[in-house]
Amino acid sequence: MKNLPARTGEGTAANSRKLWIDGLRAFAMLLVIVGHQEKIDVLYYLLNPVKVPLFFMVSGYVFNDKRTSVTEFIRKIMTGIVVPWMFMAVVSLLCYAPFNGGLKYFLNAFKNTLLGVSFWYIPCCIASMVLWFFTRKFFRKTAYTCIAAVVCFAAGLAAAHYQVLDEFMINRALICQLYMLLGFLFRKNEERISRIKWPYVAGCVVAYLAAAVLGMLVTPRPFIDVHLNIYDNMPYSFALIVLGGFALFAVAPRIRYIPKFLVFIGQNTLTFYMMHTFYIRLFHIVMKKAIGIDLSDSAYLLVINTVVAVLACTIQVLILDRIAPELLGKKRSSGKRRIEKAS
Repeated sequence: MKNLPARTGEGTAANSRKLWIDGLRAFAMLLVIVGHQEKIDVLYYLLNPVKVPLFFMVSGYVFNDKRTSVTEFIRKIMTGIVVPWMFMAVVSLLCYAPFNGGLKYFLNAFKNTLLGVSFWYIPCCIASMVLWFFTRKFFRKTAYTCIAAVVCFAAGLAAAHYQVLDEFMINRALICQLYMLLGFLFRKNEERISRIKWPYVAGCVVAYLAAAVLGMLVTPRPFIDVHLNIYDNMPYSFALIVLGGFALFAVAPRIRYIPKFLVFIGQNTLTFYMMHTFYIRLFHIVMKKAIGIDLSDSAYLLVINTVVAVLACTIQVLILDRIAPELLGKKRSSGKRRIEKAS
């Protein structure tokens, strides 16, 4: 978190990372944390169309198109996602197991984690990145990439409808190739998007909000859910996803100041995704069993849970970043290695 620029979302010359991308990740992550607690109708209809697709759009935007070898790509997936995913899954399941049937519960829950029944986003994300990697490997031209992504999307919709390739969320990963493509196209056209004047960008945001409100008025139940493969009125649903994604990618780079706490969350979304529910449950158990306070009826429950989840995940990241950054999917800095060798 050191050396973050004070007044820009573009990073410094020494740190060319686009902080507004971390801001988008953090925005999506906070929506997930809130969405896992309570379905507030207005917020759900306004934000759910972009909540999960935004993660995949960002992945498509930042995906490195350099000719990385298959071996190097697999190594990055293993060290950057699989290792921290397995570590955090095992830790949380070991804590739950003694109260839910012991070893039998642990083995069944661990299997569900691998298959995507629990923490579905992680296996879906891995499968999506693998699919996108080979799509870009075989189809270097943008037009062919678009065709391949649309074909994958259509195949994923058909597979999900017939409940084929549910294991490891492969059918959802096929669908999410469309979202990866959107992020890729936003990156290809970012200069053009940056030249769009503010009134038109504001109009795009208003159009998205109006369309989302319309969906709330005409549909009595959730009409977009990537996990459950719900896309009521498919043309309308995907038009809303595209419009919302475009609005976010048009607005975010224009924000001159990205708060450091959002950058922090955006750079550690895997930990926040995997552990926020665990810490919320742990907090309520401690409050009820040890102190005798039941917060389930609190009017501020949503705020309390969100604050607890963010603080607990932040503490976990800060501790592991010092002693074992590999468990966060990060590389150990050369400075840390020199200190260890000296000791």
